[in-house]
Amino acid sequence: MGFETFKELINEIESNLVREGKEYLFYQDEETAILCCDVLEGLKSLPDKSVQMVMTSPPYWGLRDYGDPRQIGLEPTWVDYIRRLVEVFREIWRVLRDDGAVYLNMGDTT
Repeated sequence: MGFETFKELINEIESNLVREGKEYLFYQDEETAILCCDVLEGLKSLPDKSVQMVMTSPPYWGLRDYGDPRQIGLEPTWVDYIRRLVEVFREIWRVLRDDGAVYLNMGDTT
């Protein structure tokens, strides 16, 4: 990975995530960084094998409109929805460390 300290990694992430004058680093301490941004934009800004844990609950297909044209879940077909999720999880795989874990919550809607 090439980072001596967590702070060096955070500095790299911050420099990659500043887009159009907008900061996407939501929270940071000595061991944790929480990003709040478009999922693909955020993932593509991260270095390979730099994330130890991913926790996600993707929007369900056709259930809600969050008013964001980039949102996942309003694709015309469920096949297009799955394609979008595959695109996201390919990026997650790229940034996930060898000792990393992914926690995925799907299907709990009532």
